[in-house]
Amino acid sequence: MERIQGKILKGIMRLPSTTLYWGLLKEVGVWPFRKVSSYQRLLLFQTLMISEEDRLGRIGIVEQEISGRKTTWYR
Repeated sequence: MERIQGKILKGIMRLPSTTLYWGLLKEVGVWPFRKVSSYQRLLLFQTLMISEEDRLGRIGIVEQEISGRKTTWYR
């Protein structure tokens, strides 16, 4: 995804393909796709955890914690 993001940004700005990805992101103020995705998951997690106790999404998260799962969508 980050490779595609870099190609699109370079194409929009008409920059050579040799332009460094991280430098480009810094100059235009765009977050890497992976960081945006992590941020959105964190916001969803926060929304579910502060919601009502009987909300299905929150119940699922609590049950995963109780069961001791090592891998979940929010980690």
